[in-house]
Amino acid sequence: TRPDEGRGRSAQLSRLSFYTHWAISICASEQPSPRKSGPS
Repeated sequence: TRPDEGRGRSAQLSRLSFYTHWAISICASEQPSPRKSGPS
């Protein structure tokens, strides 16, 4: 395999993980968490 393929693969993986964390953070912020919505 050429270095280009490896670099592209790692970049794709990092991008995928970035979008995954981003989506999770969005969902977490949209959904009311028990700690925030609970009685203070």
